[in-house]
Amino acid sequence: MITIVDLTEIELFIFDIDGTILLEDKLLPYAEETIQFLNRLNKKIYFLTNSSTRTNEEVAEHLNFLSIPAESSDIITPVSLISSYFRTYSEVPRVMVIAGDSVKSELAKAKIILTNNPDEITHVLVGLDKEFSYKKLNSAAEAVRKGAQLIGLNPDPFCPMKNGVIPDAGTLIKAIESASNIKAKNIIGKPSKFPADYIFSKTDLAGEKCLMIGDRLDTDILFGSNAGMNTALVLTGVTSAEEAENTNITPHRIYEDLSQLMKELSLNTKSIT
Repeated sequence: MITIVDLTEIELFIFDIDGTILLEDKLLPYAEETIQFLNRLNKKIYFLTNSSTRTNEEVAEHLNFLSIPAESSDIITPVSLISSYFRTYSEVPRVMVIAGDSVKSELAKAKIILTNNPDEITHVLVGLDKEFSYKKLNSAAEAVRKGAQLIGLNPDPFCPMKNGVIPDAGTLIKAIESASNIKAKNIIGKPSKFPADYIFSKTDLAGEKCLMIGDRLDTDILFGSNAGMNTALVLTGVTSAEEAENTNITPHRIYEDLSQLMKELSLNTKSIT
């Protein structure tokens, strides 16, 4: 493994949520203790999730309910980046949404036009949609074939749950790509550059002062690596120890759980006091 900087030099700790902090409504081991420890050290914490089913406010409320202190301003989701994405990359978007109500609510707040007419659609925006149907697939593929841009909120093929996994946005994106024979134009969530652009603009920190902690190699770790951040993989989610050792996506650290992050930071902190 490549060498990480001394953890005491890290100013911003960025945590993935599902598979790293919690699974559904259950905290993962040492999540609460680790966040409390970082708060005592006055470290800045962000929560960066690829989930497209909740707004920032809803994610913060859920974390606080599970004893993880968080403000909505500490949360970054693909949903929260939608408005800035369309302001930057499209003058007058008319969007077909294949996702949950949180996405539609965010677009409505930004006064972005929603439509299901394939002749009007400029963008097909895809997140996790538990009501995905053949009709939606057909309409989305038709719109993309007519020139609409296919935009994914995240590329994750599945989402970890307490009792297994469920299909996520990446599965639906692949279905539309297959039906239209056209690849997605952009992905808003990890591992794309859009969350990193937001973080750097908000904090004015260099990547070397940030640590991305997550359970997925192809989203969390790849995102951090692409952004020049330090990275730590935890084996509490979808990635196994064997997968972690046999990959070309190399994290700076591999932890069994968050207790090892806390222990390493504790030892390094004591060494300079």
